Amino acid sequence: MHVGCIPSKALLHAAKVITDARDAAHLGITFGEPKIDLDAIRNIASASRRNCRATSSNSARRARWITSLAAARLLTGQTIEVEGGKHYRFQQCIVATGSSPARPGPLGLNSPRVMDSTGALKLEDVPKSCSSSAAATSAWRWATSTAALGSR
Repeated sequence: MHVGCIPSKALLHAAKVITDARDAAHLGITFGEPKIDLDAIRNIASASRRNCRATSSNSARRARWITSLAAARLLTGQTIEVEGGKHYRFQQCIVATGSSPARPGPLGLNSPRVMDSTGALKLEDVPKSCSSSAAATSAWRWATSTAALGSR
């Protein structure tokens, strides 16, 4: 959520503003070409991510949830063992597994032009052209956003 979802939604919002401005021409409203400040867009995404992290942490604390950032395994339908051997009993359990990008070595994808979603969302520049071959929602959001920012 903090790595891909929030930053990609910030990019989508910027893309929507740009496309809405372009689409207003049929209403007789025209704007000049947008000036893209990538640093400002990245800062908004970072601020959103920090706010989301703080809000979710505070909500969990108020609800008296036990949170742990560690490897764990379910022992029974109501018991979990967290890295280090600590056991917790629960009535309800939320397991957020996160993800890690995979780069198949034999395909020779070790190029700065090939990015995972985390790298793509850093948005160091707007590529002249791009392609997204991933099925992940954040990849679709990135492709949609970069197209609105001027990539083909």
